[in-house]
Amino acid sequence: TYSFNGCFAYSTKDACQNAAACITDEISKKDRLIARQEGRSFTHTQGVSTIIYTDGASIKVQVFLLCSTSESMKAQRADDNNYIIQIESKCACPGKCTYKSNGLTGGAVFIIILICIITTYLIISIIFLRFVKHEQGINLIPNRTLWLQIGADAMNGVRFTVSKVRGRDSYEKL
Repeated sequence: TYSFNGCFAYSTKDACQNAAACITDEISKKDRLIARQEGRSFTHTQGVSTIIYTDGASIKVQVFLLCSTSESMKAQRADDNNYIIQIESKCACPGKCTYKSNGLTGGAVFIIILICIITTYLIISIIFLRFVKHEQGINLIPNRTLWLQIGADAMNGVRFTVSKVRGRDSYEKL
């Protein structure tokens, strides 16, 4: 059985590490590396794309990608050191095979929501302080003393951590 990935290196539990192509013995179920992703060459002639791989030694794998509406894969051993893989697929046609992105991750959505909430909080608070409380200047910052205290506490935490990492205590030993 042949396995092939033309885009990314893959590994199996056996000797097939950082591979582009491997062959699995049907009897022993052992994998054997026949091509690595490094050192491949790519050509395109008369509608056929060809990728030539080596294992870094004497084995050569030729992969022929044929643009077709049908899907098929044929693999054969040409001789002791040469393998031929022929893949027919619409994905071998330029621009015919696209992959949908999964969209935004949960973390990205959370950050966007958090930024929207903070922005809304700031705008509403500033409008309230300006027109209802008639504040001006620095007093327009909502909960200014809270934010100043959080900043001071964060700085103290950084100083404490740095002093522990450097091994310097600012307290006298008794």
